[in-house]
Amino acid sequence: MVLSLIATMAKRVGIVCVVFLIAWHLIHNQSSKGKAIVHVPKAGVVVSIDNLMFPVPSMAEAPVVCELSPGRHRVKIYHGLLTLGDQRFFVEPGKDAVLWPYPHNPGAVVSPARRGRRGGPAPASSLAIRVGRSTGGAR
Repeated sequence: MVLSLIATMAKRVGIVCVVFLIAWHLIHNQSSKGKAIVHVPKAGVVVSIDNLMFPVPSMAEAPVVCELSPGRHRVKIYHGLLTLGDQRFFVEPGKDAVLWPYPHNPGAVVSPARRGRRGGPAPASSLAIRVGRSTGGAR
């Protein structure tokens, strides 16, 4: 009889431990996700994060917030067929990635010919040389 009582108690303690372990695992996995907070240059654009589309019809919808798993991701901003911005980024577990994936000059669009080796805008020094040539500056 005592042996039966001990076995019953062990089963109950085991069940409580398994339930606790499952609950801890679920809570831990939810907190390991991060967020991408994407600022947009103007209304009427579409933000693409890993091929998920987020239309931004007005600036009241900005910034775009998307929960993502940890790791590498890519964000693009489109206005019609024109790509306004393209940026690769990394999300750390439980942290936010704040992004401005477009040139800081709102009227400028970075063409593929002016991108640097890593896909970003060309360095300021090369832009200054190009501007100097186009305006007929001193050589």
